[in-house]
Amino acid sequence: MREKGITLWVNGKRSNCFIAFIITLIASCIIFFIWRPIYYINDDWIIRDILSGRYSGVPDAHIYNLIYPFSWGLMKLYQIFLHCDIWGGYLCGMMLVCFFLILWRTFELFPQYKLISTICISLIYVTVSLYGIIFFTFTITGAMCGITALFWIVTEQKTSKVSENIIPFILLVLSFCTRKDTFLMCIPFIVVWWGVNVIKEKSWKYTYQIGFKILFLAISIFLLYGIHIYNYKSDTEWKDFLEFRSLRKAVHDYDGYPSWDSSCDFYESIGISYEEYDVFKSGSVNTAFDFSQDIRTILSKVAEYNRQNKSVLSLKEQLKNGFLMALKRVFMEEELFKYLSIFMGITFVMLLIRYKNSYIAVAGGIEILVFFTELAYLGYKGRFTKVVINMLVALLVYFILALDMLLIRSKQQGRQVHIAISEKGTRLSAIFITVSICCLLQLSNKSVMAINAAARDKENNVIIREMIDEYCVTHSDSHFFEPAISISGATYELKSLDKRFNNLIVLGGWNFSSPEYEQIMHEFGIKNSSEIEAAIINRDNIFIISNEYLIEVIKQYFKWKYGDILRCRIVDNIEYINVYSFTLDN
Repeated sequence: MREKGITLWVNGKRSNCFIAFIITLIASCIIFFIWRPIYYINDDWIIRDILSGRYSGVPDAHIYNLIYPFSWGLMKLYQIFLHCDIWGGYLCGMMLVCFFLILWRTFELFPQYKLISTICISLIYVTVSLYGIIFFTFTITGAMCGITALFWIVTEQKTSKVSENIIPFILLVLSFCTRKDTFLMCIPFIVVWWGVNVIKEKSWKYTYQIGFKILFLAISIFLLYGIHIYNYKSDTEWKDFLEFRSLRKAVHDYDGYPSWDSSCDFYESIGISYEEYDVFKSGSVNTAFDFSQDIRTILSKVAEYNRQNKSVLSLKEQLKNGFLMALKRVFMEEELFKYLSIFMGITFVMLLIRYKNSYIAVAGGIEILVFFTELAYLGYKGRFTKVVINMLVALLVYFILALDMLLIRSKQQGRQVHIAISEKGTRLSAIFITVSICCLLQLSNKSVMAINAAARDKENNVIIREMIDEYCVTHSDSHFFEPAISISGATYELKSLDKRFNNLIVLGGWNFSSPEYEQIMHEFGIKNSSEIEAAIINRDNIFIISNEYLIEVIKQYFKWKYGDILRCRIVDNIEYINVYSFTLDN
């Protein structure tokens, strides 16, 4: 009797959440025992520094990439928990929360198959999302929140439980507040899924429920975004920065700078030399120098030039070119995506053949079209970084996984699918499950190998970053700039904030010319960011910290502008990172 009672509890609904939590806790201990979570790129640790006050000495919630009410809440948490890395904890922690929610939902669907569910979900998560736990960025975390919301919505249980509505809602709001671009990529999938369900159900009550969900979500998002925009536009300085960011984003983040070889006449017509072009398009310093033309003028004219070139082609041709480029990047260059998409696609087709369900087949087909439409749009816009590709991989894989679960559940209404020897098709199912797990094991192994290789590099980069920080603290009477793409990837690990310094700042970067940036310039003794170049050359206490590769672009630019009277010398070194001084001969 006792054994039967334990079995009932393990398979019962009340235990699903608890068991999923315990498994997540164990998985977290294993992950953090093997790897140290660290920041992937400089964007995120600059966000942390601004929110915590480590950047300028005063905590600030003005983070262009985050929605203001959300960043304000994070800032307040930093003020309460003075030495805790709230932002890094959120980025890393939400990835684990999403793993827990996907596992919990799977247990709700298949309470009697917790072991096989745990194995499959864990392997898929290791393959697709483990990288985002260890090397966290706000883009991946924002995307994972939206993907998990989609997973819950697709596998929605028609009950009156509050969790069915509140959990996806919270996840979508967090996705929007963390990275609105990835939120917008998830929304078409959700809207299409709800639309297909409305057509299938043909129920006014269900239509009303879906309509209310969409309306409530839309009002919440517009309210949050309204507060965000008002906060920036009500202040003249922040409004000016917002306009500058829009210009820079249109060129640097999306369409890009036309190559010099194909557009040298254009650049020369607006008074830009190759050396200047090489600097502002490189991403290493972006917009921080005193070019022949005002940087806003340059960005405006480049954006106009890009629009004119695109307008030569029809919209159909533009989308076609973008789609072909996206397919090439994803299916030819991303080996992991190719294997995963094939594996998950075969999974879906085999289950569809066995558990016929035209409604799910149609819905899945439309969603796949949505996926390829987004691919075409991203290719057309030119915004196709590795992080975005990883987000699309996860989006497709978790969506097809959710469809697979629906297909298995739909075999017989109200009856669980039992794998028994006497059941028709059991051998095929057993073979298929075995092969699927073997494929996932292989893919997971590749993922772990890639993570191990990246972790070894990042370990060294964390050490270098700590040494650079220590150097800057020791030389507190000097001021230092570093290239915007970070010093050879040198980054921070997730740990307590035990010290504060502000004599090292990125040269350029996403918050360049913001009031925060200008405040730091004042502390550097520079009136405003337009005088950075002159200060680097004329002041004897301002230096650039960089590796040899990144400094070459800056040296070539200065050499072109100032000629033989320019002197560049290495005044110190931190391992393979050098401290450079630029001066002019009198």
